[in-house]
Amino acid sequence: MTYDEAQDWINHIPRFAKKHDPDTLTAYLDALGAPDRSGSLVIHVAGTNGKGSTCCYLSHCLREAGWSTAVFLSPHLVTMRERMRYNGEMISEEDFVRIHERVMALPKETGLTPPTFFEHLFLMMEIWAAEKHPDALILETGLGGRLDATNSVRKKDLCVLTRIGMDHMQILGDTIEKIAGEKAGILRPGVPAVCLDAPKEAREVFEKRAKELSLPLYVLHTDGITAKPTGDGSIDFSYDFSYDKPNPGVPAKLTPSPVHAKLASPALYQGENAALAALAVQALRDLGHSIPDEAISAGLSATRWEGRMEEVEPGFYVDGAHNGDGFRAFLESASPLSKNRHTLLLYAAMRDKDYRTELSELAASKVADWVVFVPLATSRAEDPKVLREAAAGILNCPITVLSGDEGTKEAVRIARRYLQKYPNALVLAAGSLYLVGEIKEEIAP
Repeated sequence: MTYDEAQDWINHIPRFAKKHDPDTLTAYLDALGAPDRSGSLVIHVAGTNGKGSTCCYLSHCLREAGWSTAVFLSPHLVTMRERMRYNGEMISEEDFVRIHERVMALPKETGLTPPTFFEHLFLMMEIWAAEKHPDALILETGLGGRLDATNSVRKKDLCVLTRIGMDHMQILGDTIEKIAGEKAGILRPGVPAVCLDAPKEAREVFEKRAKELSLPLYVLHTDGITAKPTGDGSIDFSYDFSYDKPNPGVPAKLTPSPVHAKLASPALYQGENAALAALAVQALRDLGHSIPDEAISAGLSATRWEGRMEEVEPGFYVDGAHNGDGFRAFLESASPLSKNRHTLLLYAAMRDKDYRTELSELAASKVADWVVFVPLATSRAEDPKVLREAAAGILNCPITVLSGDEGTKEAVRIARRYLQKYPNALVLAAGSLYLVGEIKEEIAP
């Protein structure tokens, strides 16, 4: 089997098939030799926005301290290999195919029903990580937390909860409290956890669950974060380690100094994710692990994360913002970047997203001088003609609607012509991770 054949096979697994219960996932893990008990330190990350970025910041900090790390991420943008990385390198095509065939054989061997799309990839990651035996394995949840496949691992050393927002409400609940409750399902008795102090409704859910499970909870004070654009596409970041100490009477293993770093991104929201990673390192130090302050600053500065205000060509930025909080954070970062510049926005959205609110906020921000609605190669995407109807009376700038035949290829051509036409022009793409993936694939096939 070739890599393309393996990826095609997995792609034909229904994306939203019914998840298996934890006992079934545990049975699968046992059939594979219990790779979740391989001995690596396990860090589990859940949340609505910022999970992938936080995972990558944390991985780089640990690697700067001399650790080896394996990271499981989702979704991917271009190739499934992006989901599985060891010391920053994607899994090889050969290893991917070999491990895929091992997981593919499980139903016949065990008599269990086949794993879902995400479960299949998670089981592959567990096998590969056990083979690599990294010092730390960082697992990003796919959806939710309590019922996520990654939550079937039987050993955890630290849990990290990123910002909670309104997304996947039809599955996780229609309030911040309900969604936070699902995310809090990753917490384990006695295992330290890190979270933000906002939104307040989510923090209170996490604090209540932490007391129930008698676990130390590090609550990051977001007012201790400074993130300022430098004007060169990066962020001047600092964090003063302002947080609620879970055990006030117990001195920290290492008293942290304020951390300063130059984040290689114009995305202001990355300051929050970088601070979460820094506080996660402090929680590990309190567990007795030796990680110097210098490793935190160096790791944060070294991180390059794809699809989040990523400059794919000079003046051409793509951002995976695909829910309300994410899109607002995108606009906050895009506003200073677009100041006094001709700005084009390529936009697409899934049908189940609140794109009407996003378009209203886009209009209020005055970020874009021209908006192009782009069709995507997925049945979940909203028709660009419907997006134009939704934008009627909202957007106060020219609108172009591309047809399905034109798609992302034409959008990239328009973007390049725009950048050539205006000195210091800016092109942004947002609204969907599918859009980001298709643009990246078109630019560097």
